[in-house]
Amino acid sequence: MVLSELSLATWHRRANWLPVIALLLLTAGCSNNPTQVAITQHSELSDPPRVGRMFILGLSDDYGVRARFERIAADALRRRGITAWPSSNFMSADITPSRDSVAAALQDVSADGVMVTRLVSIAVDVTEIEERTIVKSNRPALDRPLDRPLDLFSYEYTEYNEPGYLEVTGTVSLSTDLYSASSGRLLYTFDTVTTDTESEFELMDAATEALAESMAREGLLSVTGR
Repeated sequence: MVLSELSLATWHRRANWLPVIALLLLTAGCSNNPTQVAITQHSELSDPPRVGRMFILGLSDDYGVRARFERIAADALRRRGITAWPSSNFMSADITPSRDSVAAALQDVSADGVMVTRLVSIAVDVTEIEERTIVKSNRPALDRPLDRPLDLFSYEYTEYNEPGYLEVTGTVSLSTDLYSASSGRLLYTFDTVTTDTESEFELMDAATEALAESMAREGLLSVTGR
């Protein structure tokens, strides 16, 4: 396999993205908004080749988180009929992703595409929700004596204190490059913006599902390549 245009210097500019996102999401559990994903894509090629066998690399210094991301991404592609290999299946924790190590791993698979994902930016908006008192009304029980006839139309009121909390809204932007495994040529770039995620898994699942769907919609996936 030839990876003439792959630049690990570029890959590692944002290599520490997964642990940072995991730390962010530890504080984001109070958001009640559904996860939203927006994705854009572009290519310098008028007719990029289709990919049916994908080698997946998520850049991170945390091997465990990287492996989870790659596995979830591989599952999203497999659901669309594509053969996919997480790089963590071939590159152990003591192997730093590099041009040579990726090329060596590709010798063990018949991949025709390499998908590389890195962090672009994280924006966090924290809103303090103050403590408040909630008053709930209840009709008095009819099986007890009423003090006055008008008690039949009265209500009993109970106060509840709702503690304050921090509502965290996180926006995570990722960039995914799709390369040809044989020539190393950049085929496509996908920019993914995920907002209002409440867990690490939710972020990964939403982002990789959007990526796989966008690749399929753009006609980049070849089911016959299995």
